[in-house]
Amino acid sequence: MSDQKEMIFMKQLEKIFNYQSKEVRVILIKNQPWFVARDVCALLEHSDTSTAIKRLDSDEKLTQTMFVSGQNREVWLINESGLYSLILTSRKPEAKAFKRWITHEVLPSIRKTGQYISADHPSRFKLPMTYKEALLELVAKVEENERLQNTLIEQSPKIELYNSLMDTTNFQTMNQVAKSLRWGRNRLYKFLRKNKVLFYKSQYERNIPYQRYIDNGYFRLIAVPLRTDAGLVMSSQTLVSAKGVEFIHKLIKQHMFEKSYANGIKQILKAGVYNEFQC
Repeated sequence: MSDQKEMIFMKQLEKIFNYQSKEVRVILIKNQPWFVARDVCALLEHSDTSTAIKRLDSDEKLTQTMFVSGQNREVWLINESGLYSLILTSRKPEAKAFKRWITHEVLPSIRKTGQYISADHPSRFKLPMTYKEALLELVAKVEENERLQNTLIEQSPKIELYNSLMDTTNFQTMNQVAKSLRWGRNRLYKFLRKNKVLFYKSQYERNIPYQRYIDNGYFRLIAVPLRTDAGLVMSSQTLVSAKGVEFIHKLIKQHMFEKSYANGIKQILKAGVYNEFQC
């Protein structure tokens, strides 16, 4: 496809998406949907598109020349994986609804028809006219199904992570808790392990709360993907509720009091022994 034809094709797809009166442009590259990053960032309230794009992996983004406002411009595009990454980092409550719209309505329609057709518009199908056309269409469907299966396998960790995080909006990470308490993260982990609040379970589950503290509503575990030399593995991350932060704070205060009390006793005993020696 020549650059001119490619430009025309992309221009035709620029206004194909409309989510709650906001435009989200998409283009197909080798039958894969790529979203205009600026549109997605605006909808998800990422104020700086460039900063958001920097966080994505290299295979989740690319630049493409598009015809915008009468000019050819370089724009950032993101694939499905990049889209999920941006949704994950969005603080907007509607992000979950947007993700469901993408995964349940838009993407299935694109994969089935090669374009987005909303539910209130009739789909138009071209029936094969010859045996050869029917056979070619069957082969294309088989290849497409294989590709979709591979895509689902690749995207499942991010989808699972997104769904987990959407249910943990009132929880904090241990990093956040450590900062709020003005303790180092490693120091806090060590303190909680020493006090039998957390324990070491395995290489990828190092600071897991005991079940009784989970049952009390102090902590929650979520599955997160972790890149290792052996590939992508699922690990567990400990999140802390507001109730859990209060519990940790009280535990630290008690520890500091006991430490101060013990030091005070030592000083008294030391002074007493010294005075007795002087006498």
